[in-house]
Amino acid sequence: MKIAQKSFVLTAVVIAIIIIVTGFITDSKGYLSNILAELTGLIIGVLVALLLVDRFTEYQRVKRWGKVRKLTHQAIASHLTELMIEVFTYFPIQNQHIMSALIAGRIKPNSDMINAITDSINKLREIPSQEKSNSDTAVEYYNTIKWNINQIRHELITRVLQSSDDQELIDALFEFDEIAQELQNAVIIHRKIKTYPVFTYIITLLEKARAILLVMVKKCE
Repeated sequence: MKIAQKSFVLTAVVIAIIIIVTGFITDSKGYLSNILAELTGLIIGVLVALLLVDRFTEYQRVKRWGKVRKLTHQAIASHLTELMIEVFTYFPIQNQHIMSALIAGRIKPNSDMINAITDSINKLREIPSQEKSNSDTAVEYYNTIKWNINQIRHELITRVLQSSDDQELIDALFEFDEIAQELQNAVIIHRKIKTYPVFTYIITLLEKARAILLVMVKKCE
């Protein structure tokens, strides 16, 4: 119940008490039965009205934000899928089955997509050191996906906060935002210190992306 509604109820109760006291002073016998009946009806009417207003307000809120929430979740899933697909461009983990599962779950994540992401992360961990360092490649990869990351961090997280009370999803998005900031800092440092391990941040970022998609899949089941 909102503050304005609570104030209204309190005012109504105070007025009712004043009326009852005045009635007893003027006619204590005949007044009691009439005022009790009227007061009971008034209180019930006010409470029912407030309940209906609250229900209608909540219905309008859900209806207004429902479509926004759906489109926001789809946009997040699409951007996270791009992160995974670009992995195949920069790192030697070609696998048509994984790619097909990622594309199929681009708009509506599913369990096959989650398994494909898990396989991709495991394959990234197995990549040996190369003539061109994995961190150098990771910086190139980051430059490609930076726009997708920023869309999630600076646009879509705000929409989720406005349209959803799903704390599990919000927590997963905040964890993604935190590692994305750390990755950005690692890229800046790597440009000055070539041995800085950017590659490990990429793997952690993808793990956080997987966590977000996993929450979405659980909500759809």
